[in-house]
Amino acid sequence: MTYLEVVNENTSFPEGQFKEYLLDDTTYTIPFETICLEPKEIIIKEQQEIDQMYVIASGVVIEKQNENIIHFLGKNELIGLGAITGRENATTTSMTLTKTKLYKIAAKDILEKLRGRHYGMGILADVLNTRITSLGNRLSTNKSNSEKVLQAIIKLASMYGEQDENKIRVTKYFTKQMIANYLHISYSSVASIYKKLSEKKSSTTNCMAQSSI
Repeated sequence: MTYLEVVNENTSFPEGQFKEYLLDDTTYTIPFETICLEPKEIIIKEQQEIDQMYVIASGVVIEKQNENIIHFLGKNELIGLGAITGRENATTTSMTLTKTKLYKIAAKDILEKLRGRHYGMGILADVLNTRITSLGNRLSTNKSNSEKVLQAIIKLASMYGEQDENKIRVTKYFTKQMIANYLHISYSSVASIYKKLSEKKSSTTNCMAQSSI
């Protein structure tokens, strides 16, 4: 029997570094506001003028463009990057999927720190490159739908699910329809792959994905 081989990519690592650069550097502090939101609250709306950036302290946010899910974002990941990369208006809508705590930072304060602490530009470049690479990998035609779905399940479980040595469980927040939209494949394909994965006993991964429709 052939088993899937999937790499659990830690796409949030550079974003965690940028969060430390912004908020944990005691030699150059910048002001920020902590805000707490309920599920399904809009943080930034597509085409909205943006002058703030947000860091996720806890919870999960979805980023959508024309009703297509572009990213699921979790702890230490960034919302509103366009505010510091030259865009005047948001190209996506960001909405909370769970209860979420955010750190809100003015773009002008971030830009001033980037000018004063130039090494932050390298970290920011890593953040942007990692997001582009992650998106390219997800939409690549070199991977089967089964590989893509399993990779998505692992990512979502690491953000807001449960993992142990033998099982991966994805919470009800991440529906099969969401994953289909996120991966640009059909709902029926995702449902079929979920069924196969839940029945399959792999020597490396026994995936028991639990999700509502």
